[in-house]
Amino acid sequence: MNKPSKRLSLIVFAIILTFSLAGCSVYQRHPNSDARINAQLENQIRKDFAEEFSYNFEDVYVHQYFGTFSDSSVIRMRVYDWDSLEPLFPLIIAGVDFGYVSHPLFMVWNNRKFYDLQIAYELKLLTLSDIETIVYRHRNSNWQKT
Repeated sequence: MNKPSKRLSLIVFAIILTFSLAGCSVYQRHPNSDARINAQLENQIRKDFAEEFSYNFEDVYVHQYFGTFSDSSVIRMRVYDWDSLEPLFPLIIAGVDFGYVSHPLFMVWNNRKFYDLQIAYELKLLTLSDIETIVYRHRNSNWQKT
């Protein structure tokens, strides 16, 4: 193999490897935080979600994890059979603008029960500071599970 062909082969291999790794399911973290869901917490949330909403455990997963605030974990759940072409709608909680969001919705998991963000805020499961942190993490693409 001559040098130009070898170099081209290496470049093509590097590009394929880069795109393959980019598609892996890993948590990217914002440099200012250590929020990462552990396997035990994720499995308990999935189990509770499947039981509460009548899904199979294997069909549900934590799409995004925004952290645990006091005893409340803030997540976005996915179910494999949900339509991904949901409309966008504005979301404002406690005067804090999340911008336009779509399905899956933000959920708060506390004491093995699920709440939407507004209810969790009204029940004082989350503070205004928590909501602001969640919005920051939502807007920052480094917080998304990819």
